[in-house]
Amino acid sequence: MQNNILRNSNTTKIILEYSDRGLTRKFNVKLRFMDQKECYFAIPADIHFVSPKRKTKMVLVAYTEDGVYNSKVVLLDTNVTQNEFNFVVSMPKKWDFIQMRASTRKKQQLPLVIKYNDGFVVTSDTYDISLGGISIYHEGELASIYKKVTAVLTLQLPPDLIMSFPDGQLVTEIKYVRSLVCEDEYGNKKQLCAFKFVGMKSIDKEILKNYLISIV
Repeated sequence: MQNNILRNSNTTKIILEYSDRGLTRKFNVKLRFMDQKECYFAIPADIHFVSPKRKTKMVLVAYTEDGVYNSKVVLLDTNVTQNEFNFVVSMPKKWDFIQMRASTRKKQQLPLVIKYNDGFVVTSDTYDISLGGISIYHEGELASIYKKVTAVLTLQLPPDLIMSFPDGQLVTEIKYVRSLVCEDEYGNKKQLCAFKFVGMKSIDKEILKNYLISIV
């Protein structure tokens, strides 16, 4: 997963920064190519841009929906095309993570059903929930196709919220974010899968927010 952070759909922005004569330079870059040894990042061509020296130490910053990853890299080379300037840097060896969730996840077991367009259905309970999404335990690895597409989540809400939703259910689209292998409360190894809410209505989000605040 470490190298895949740069290609992960959960990554929203990549920044390359370095020090140049006492000043910190920061560039919003796009990943053009990567292999086991190096990465190519591009910025728009600028005739006034001064290329940094080779072996310049840099920091690669990947912003994701759940936090920020940082890694130290070294500039290996640079090149210029008609429209772009390319930084060629060493492959990140280690990422440091800083969590920056917009809201705290709270452990709550709420029944749910996840339905995909091809008819595949996941029935489970939430492991935790936040304004941004949910996590669930899932038996086995979720097929790769279901990690790339959205699905419809139907979440059964507790009695004190039933009056706010038809049939006491919150229905919204979700999309897979990531998973990890861990043990459930019974010591069984399972996949803990995280999903983010997609296109949730403002009124639904506000009611969910009030519910999460009320949880001690």
